[in-house]
Amino acid sequence: MRGAAQSAERHGAGLLPGDYIYMVDEQPTSEMTLFDAIMAIRGEPGTQVHLTILREEVDEPIEVTITRQAIIVPSVELSTIELEGKTIAHL
Repeated sequence: MRGAAQSAERHGAGLLPGDYIYMVDEQPTSEMTLFDAIMAIRGEPGTQVHLTILREEVDEPIEVTITRQAIIVPSVELSTIELEGKTIAHL
């Protein structure tokens, strides 16, 4: 969920990388397969899903309601650095 969480963070969903999705619409994810959890979170754009999130350094669960939307997660991220007068790409 790292890539999706990073994209969700950028889109203002309130999720951060490393968050643990504890419940989806009041159903514990511990009772779901990964596929079932993904399918419960996905849905028609414009509809809502309620997530209960556990986050390190936060004592209480965090309740978040997200309006579903299409999120494009890049398969490769590119950065460049300058080293000894040359541009080096890092994938």
